[in-house]
Amino acid sequence: MRVSRLPVPPYRELEETIRSYHLDFIGSDHSGEAEHVSLLPASEVYYQLIDDPTVPPQQSAFLAVYLDRALKAGRLANVAVASRVARAYPSLVRQHHAELVLRSAFPWTFRSQAADQNGVDLVVISDRGTIGLALSVNTEAARAHAFMKAQRQPKTPFPLLTVYCDPYEHVVGSFWLHEPQLLLRRVDEFCDDLGWTL
Repeated sequence: MRVSRLPVPPYRELEETIRSYHLDFIGSDHSGEAEHVSLLPASEVYYQLIDDPTVPPQQSAFLAVYLDRALKAGRLANVAVASRVARAYPSLVRQHHAELVLRSAFPWTFRSQAADQNGVDLVVISDRGTIGLALSVNTEAARAHAFMKAQRQPKTPFPLLTVYCDPYEHVVGSFWLHEPQLLLRRVDEFCDDLGWTL
C-alpha cells in the first residue's frame, strides 16, 4: 500500500533552499554617506529576481544586480552602498519567509512597493479584517531603526502590527526567521485585541 505524503508548505521549501546560503557583510561602518541618502528600493530588486516563490536569490546575485541597476540609474553605488544593501538582504529573506508562512493561513497576504515605502512589509486580508505587518528583528539597533522609520511614515489606513523576531527564535542556516506558529499566533492575538471576531 502506498502512503501519500502531505505536501510540504512553501515556507518549509524556502527554509530548505536557504539552509546552504552564505551571508557576506561588507564593512560595518553605519555612519557614512550611504546611510543617509535615498537608494533604489532593495525589496523591488529582490522580488524581481524571484522565479520560483520558494527560491530566494542568493545574496551575491542580489547585490550584483542591485549595484548594476543603481549605476545605470545614476545613483550612488560604492562600497558603502554595497555594505548597506548586503545588510538589508537577510531582512528581505525574513520577510519573504513570513509572507509564505502567513499565506499558509491567510491566502490574501500581499506585499507592495508602495506599502513597503510606507513602513508596511505585508498586508493580510482575512474574514476578520485587514491589517498591516511591519517585520523586524528584536535587537536594539533594529528597534531604533524601526522607530526612526515610523516617525517619517504616514498613518496606515488599517491597524499595523509590528512583529519582532527574537535572535535565534527560528534559525535556518545563517538566517534568523520568524517562528511560523508564533507569527500566526501573533496575528490572531492582534485581531482578538482589536475585538475582531468571525
